Amino acid sequence: MEKYTRSIEPLFAATRWITVILLSLMVILETYEISMRTFTDNTPSWTKELVLLCMVWMGCLGSAFLHRERGHIALEFIVDKMSPTVKRRVLIGGEAIVLVFSAFLLVGGITLVTEFMHQPLPGTKMPAGLSYLPLPVTGFLLCLAALEHIGVERASREEVRDET
Repeated sequence: MEKYTRSIEPLFAATRWITVILLSLMVILETYEISMRTFTDNTPSWTKELVLLCMVWMGCLGSAFLHRERGHIALEFIVDKMSPTVKRRVLIGGEAIVLVFSAFLLVGGITLVTEFMHQPLPGTKMPAGLSYLPLPVTGFLLCLAALEHIGVERASREEVRDET
């Protein structure tokens, strides 16, 4: 399990940096848009579109990163009151649900990307499929994180068994 964790670590480190870069880019683009509107009375049409794309990418990639880090809101106070066996089953069951959801994101996202890749976005003229690309990417990352969490839970179960 340690090998798997080490192998996906660079991917999630890159994901974290990409989200930071996207947030920075959003701030720069919005500052530019507001400055242009204030000083020239002319708002560029492409800035809103790029900010929206950055926001979608940042939200999707950030959610996958946070899931791996177990940074999402959770009802830990309920799970902590359960016996270790039930707790492990609940955690693995939750990750199984994430796996199913990530499969839907992956397959549905690929379908949307391929369907809309030939249509241009109005402001930037970039392919509209790029606005759907975060879905399969996030599905893939969520799948990797869920598999890691399941592996960690199963490994901890094996360690408990070995100690007894």
